[in-house]
Amino acid sequence: QMQFARKNTRFRTLPVLGGTRGPETIKNLLDIEASFEKYVDRLRHLDYPILDVKSTKWHDDYTSFKDGMKDLEKMFRNVVSSAFDNVSTLTGGIELLDVFFLLARRDGIKLDVEKQMVNVLNRFQRS
Repeated sequence: QMQFARKNTRFRTLPVLGGTRGPETIKNLLDIEASFEKYVDRLRHLDYPILDVKSTKWHDDYTSFKDGMKDLEKMFRNVVSSAFDNVSTLTGGIELLDVFFLLARRDGIKLDVEKQMVNVLNRFQRS
């Protein structure tokens, strides 16, 4: 929940992202959040008691939820990667890094943001 929903985090609203991909990036992040809410709602509204040891439905539904979380993480990582594709200034790169460092909660996403930091530094160190 910490990665895909902004409840109880610093960001009640997403920060403004500049550049040509800023609005697209925000839309993608909001789409991921909406998808997360749908996965959670499916678990909230199950039509059977989840503690019934005789029922195997819970395992199937929870497996579906976990698979959905993996998909959302991939989507989030793709958003991070594509957000940096058109960075043309060091300032723009640092602003994106700042936003994504604050949004990153899962280890894989944190690692991707750190890789982008190295890429930004390498790209503009040559200039």
